[in-house]
Amino acid sequence: MKSYKIMLCLLFLLLIATPIAGAEESNSTLSNNILVKEARRLQKMGERIQNEIERPLSLGEDIDLSFDIDWSSDFLVDTKLRMNKEKREYVLEYAELKEEADGENYDYQTTGYATKLQVNNLINEEVKLNFGVIYSENDYREANDSHRYTVLRAENILKDKDEKSKLRVVTDYAIAVSEQQENFQKIKLDWQLINELSSDEQLIYNLKTGITTKETPRAYRFKVGGYNYLNLLGQEDEKAGDVFVANSFKYQNKLLGAHKFEYLVLEKILGVAFVNISKTTTREELWHGGLEVDMGLGLNTELKLGEIKAGLEVDDIDSSPQFHLKFKEDF
Repeated sequence: MKSYKIMLCLLFLLLIATPIAGAEESNSTLSNNILVKEARRLQKMGERIQNEIERPLSLGEDIDLSFDIDWSSDFLVDTKLRMNKEKREYVLEYAELKEEADGENYDYQTTGYATKLQVNNLINEEVKLNFGVIYSENDYREANDSHRYTVLRAENILKDKDEKSKLRVVTDYAIAVSEQQENFQKIKLDWQLINELSSDEQLIYNLKTGITTKETPRAYRFKVGGYNYLNLLGQEDEKAGDVFVANSFKYQNKLLGAHKFEYLVLEKILGVAFVNISKTTTREELWHGGLEVDMGLGLNTELKLGEIKAGLEVDDIDSSPQFHLKFKEDF
C-alpha cells in the first residue's frame, strides 16, 4: 500500500475512534467552541512565537554581535556576542525577561533580566559539551504571592547526535544570592531514537524527562505543554510540575521533496502520525493518578522561511479531535 494511503487510513481511524461530541451538544455549539479555542491558541502563538528577528553584525574574523528582537507584547531585546576559536565558541548574552503565563495549574507574571556567559566545546563531530554561568534578577507575582529572585546558576549541557539517535542532558545548579531563598537543582533529559524504515520513512521514539529538588521555587518549575520549550505532542493544556516524563512514538513520511517556486523554496512536506504518553506532576503525586495519552495526524511543510505544521490532534484520549496550526513547533 502506498504511503499516502497509509496516512489516509490512519486519519480515518483517528476520526472514528475518538468521540466527536456529546450527544446533547449541537453541531453549532461544538463548532463555536472549537473556533473560540482555536482563536485563543492562535492568539497565544502570535504572542509567543513568530515575532523575532535576529540581526548578526560581524565585528571581525570569528566575532559577531546579534540582536534577537521580540515585539509580541513588549519590545524585548536579547543581545549576544559570539567568538569562535577552533573547536570552542564563547557566548556572552544579555536578555530582558518579561512574561505573563497561565496554564492548568499556574498563573503568574515576571519581569527582570539575565546575563549569561557560555563556553561551547566541540568534542568531536557528534558530541558537544556546553558550560554556562547565568546571573538573573526577576520579580515574580502569582495571585497574592510575590517574590524577587536573585539567582546565580551553573548550567551544563551535553549533546550527542548521530544519524540514528540524539541525546541532550541539561543539569542546572542554582545558588540563591538572597538569604531568604534556598539553593536548588534541576536536571532534564531528552533522548531520541530514529529508525529509518526507508529513504522517505522514519519511525521515531522520543523520551523526555526531568526532576527538580524540593527547594526549587515555583518560578523555576518545569512548564510543559502548549508552546513551552518542553512541549508535549498533542497536549494543549500547559502544566507546571516538579517531575515530568513523556514517551512519544512518531511515524513520518516524506510526501513531497524539494521544489522551487517563484517566491519561496519548499524543502519538503512530511506526513506525521504520533502517540504520546506523559505525566507532569509533583514528586508527592508521581506514583498516584493515571497517565495522559495524546495522539494526532498532520502535515509538516518545511520552507526556507520556516516551518508550517497543520494537523488533527487529540489532547487526552477522552477528548474530541481539534485542528491545530503551528509554526516552529513539534507535532
